[in-house]
Amino acid sequence: MLLISAASAFAQRPVSPAPAAPARTAAATPGPEDRVKLQFPNSDVQDVLRLYEQLTGKRVIMDNFVQGKVNIFLTNDPTREEAIQIIKISLLMNGFSLVPEDPDIVKVIGTGKNPRGQGVPIISDQADIPPGDQVVSYLFKLRYADPTELQQVLGQYLSPPQTYTSVLPLPKSSSILITENSTVIRGLAKIIDQIDVAPAEVTSEFIKLERADATKIVDTLKDIFEKGAEQNRPVGPGGGPGRGVRGVANPVVPIAQGEGELGTLTALSEESVIVGKIKLAPDVRTNRIHVITRPINMPFIRKLIAELDANVEFGKPVTRPLRYISASDVLPVLVQALTEPGGEQQQGGAGGAAGPQAGPTPQRTPNPTVTNPYNVGQTSTASGSNLNISEELSTQPVDTAPKAVTIGNSKIIADQRANTIIVLGSREVVVKIEKILDEMDVKAPQVALATVIGELTLNNDEQFGVDYFIRGNKKYALTTNFPNVPPPFPGGGTTSAAPSPGGTPITTGGSVFDPGNLISFTQLATNAAQGTNIYLAAGATLASVVHALDSTGRFRVISRPMVFTSNNKKAIIANGQEIPVPVNTLSNVSGATVAGVASVQSSIEFKKVALQLEVVPLINSEKEVSLDILQKIDSVVPGSNVNIGGNQVPTIATRYIRTNVSAPNCSTIVLGGLITDTKNTSKDGIPYLSRLPVVGSLFRSTTKMRDRTELIILMRPEVSLTKLDLYRLRQKHEDRTHFGPELEQDDCPDCPKRSDGKQLPPPDVPTAKDVGMR
Repeated sequence: MLLISAASAFAQRPVSPAPAAPARTAAATPGPEDRVKLQFPNSDVQDVLRLYEQLTGKRVIMDNFVQGKVNIFLTNDPTREEAIQIIKISLLMNGFSLVPEDPDIVKVIGTGKNPRGQGVPIISDQADIPPGDQVVSYLFKLRYADPTELQQVLGQYLSPPQTYTSVLPLPKSSSILITENSTVIRGLAKIIDQIDVAPAEVTSEFIKLERADATKIVDTLKDIFEKGAEQNRPVGPGGGPGRGVRGVANPVVPIAQGEGELGTLTALSEESVIVGKIKLAPDVRTNRIHVITRPINMPFIRKLIAELDANVEFGKPVTRPLRYISASDVLPVLVQALTEPGGEQQQGGAGGAAGPQAGPTPQRTPNPTVTNPYNVGQTSTASGSNLNISEELSTQPVDTAPKAVTIGNSKIIADQRANTIIVLGSREVVVKIEKILDEMDVKAPQVALATVIGELTLNNDEQFGVDYFIRGNKKYALTTNFPNVPPPFPGGGTTSAAPSPGGTPITTGGSVFDPGNLISFTQLATNAAQGTNIYLAAGATLASVVHALDSTGRFRVISRPMVFTSNNKKAIIANGQEIPVPVNTLSNVSGATVAGVASVQSSIEFKKVALQLEVVPLINSEKEVSLDILQKIDSVVPGSNVNIGGNQVPTIATRYIRTNVSAPNCSTIVLGGLITDTKNTSKDGIPYLSRLPVVGSLFRSTTKMRDRTELIILMRPEVSLTKLDLYRLRQKHEDRTHFGPELEQDDCPDCPKRSDGKQLPPPDVPTAKDVGMR
């Protein structure tokens, strides 16, 4: 009791270090059953260590880092052994480590040092683990577990670690060295015994696919297993995924189950799509899938692959023939109309090229070599070319390979050879496509352009052709100009005309007038300017205008083409010739000669000299037609040849007009104002005498002629919206052809029948007289 009281008093007040005391005896220490009073509230750690030294009888060696306060306060007095154990636990909890050096010496390591550097004992047998909470290093020898993966697992288990905690993997020796107190080591030994077990049995199997592609099925399976694994993936320090988680091909379900539990797994759940790991690899050559996983997963994997490889019912294809549009042109429109916003479409393959490619431009065969009639060593070669009109039809390869597009579960095939659309899909998709094609596959309106091209010969007194037309005839017409035509076109500007006194003045500004505001040509002459551009005779037929021009006796019709074109499609009328023009001359002066004359070689090109007329009609409301007209004339200028390198090169004059005019249906448009002025001088006389100086003029006569011609183009557009309109147009022009009415009957099954060569028009078909008045 005296010793206990002394210990209590010693704990309540600090004791200064005493001089060396005599050796302790067993009587000076408490017995095993003696009670020890532990009351050290916020006391210095060195005071607690002195009590520990008294209770154990061992010498305590402390370093300079052993400083600080500890708090041990027990109301019930423990025994000596319990007091020793309580002191050890309290010191470990405050970061102080007790390392035994000898049976009677204990080293105390402060919080600033690692006890492993002070000779912590290393143990490899569980029987050698010391009792209590002594810091030791234990070497676990592994049989199946991976030391690196085990380090990651134990690192999470021991988080947050103490200053003396250490987990060191040794992969080469398949072991792991752990430094912890003996109590924790005993718990880790039990955990490692459960982890370090033989790996689960796996099976390897190749699953054959009958219909699906192995690579696509593997991608689908990985996507399924990844999502299940990501939802239950272990989280590492800092909230990130654990470093032991495998990649894409090895999804891991972190829930551990025994073999008995695996055998009872009969249904899927969110936490366990598969058990353990799985490896999938496609065998492209044999279209198989290689699966490596646990046997319990194989039935589910086989069933899942069989469902993904199921037969897809082939729907009955619906074929829609097209009449007026191309299958390849309408296919992109159908795809855009059926694709949902944000959806994806898959382009199918085609047996041919994506589109037609322009083939090589055909060329003329070069002309043969021309022999020089003047015995000069000269050869001439001609390089061929087309009639270089701005646009021509050329033979191009036609792509007839079908094209297919997949939209969701539907397929659309464009058969360009038969010009049909084939649909494989649901009834809803078929109905949508049918409705779209009903609106798009309609006949485009057509425009018949009846054209008369002629030349009007002028007198010396007339300044332009229409002036002569005004003097000779009292017809009615309207006038307009080309407001959008830039120079150097003749006749640019605004043309105005005033009617008789008391009438309403009419000024043209580039548009078509009301047919009711007609004025006479006599009234036009007062204000018309030189180089008239365009006239529009509304309500007058083309035949009457041509007849009026022919009645002058100076109008010559060159051609009467008539073309059909679709709405907003270009029609081209061209008439002309090509003339040879030397473009390159090579003289061999210093080289070999032919009969003493240097050889000359010339290259010839053909230049076009033609009348070109391009028209783009646009049908507006009430059958009014807006015409974009281009008129271009090339001609050789007489007497203006240029001598280049000994070759006479002709001069080609070009005249150009472009305008846009809106005209009512069946009205006549007159294009004019392109005047050609030609001067010719001819001499006749007595041979030899007429060439004498001074007196030669008495024996010859000189005639000077001046020809002025104006090119007149008359155009009459007529719109055909229905089959009946086309029938009426054919009926109108039937008498001008050499074909009988039977030829046209088969092309219009909806038109009325004809019999005995006489036409009996139905009530809704106008008579010939009415047609002529249109």
